[in-house]
Amino acid sequence: MSRDRRFMRLRVALLGALVFVGAGFVVRRSYELSVERAPALREMAEEQYQRNMRLAPKRGTIRDRNGAPLAVSVDVDSVYANPRRMRREGVDLPPALIALAALDLQYHQNAAPAAPATGDAR
Repeated sequence: MSRDRRFMRLRVALLGALVFVGAGFVVRRSYELSVERAPALREMAEEQYQRNMRLAPKRGTIRDRNGAPLAVSVDVDSVYANPRRMRREGVDLPPALIALAALDLQYHQNAAPAAPATGDAR
């Protein structure tokens, strides 16, 4: 075999070995991320997309051409439930939903009627 041919085989073997080692690193990293570190990474992901933020959007009053208000921003209370979290914490869903509905009904029965808006023409 000529020297050039041996050198070419050595280069091909070296390149193949490098590709094989690189693939091994990729497979090892994939295993590490998807199996070994999965719980910690899942928790980090949930923290990134599940945040409790208080947002209070305030819009201006929309008035008609005579200055009478057509739409007014009103602050209201809000109640919500996360069924997955409730199941995870062992909450029995039907009674909890009935209790939430009763709170809503009680709130609407006790709520004072809204005062009629008075338009001041400008």
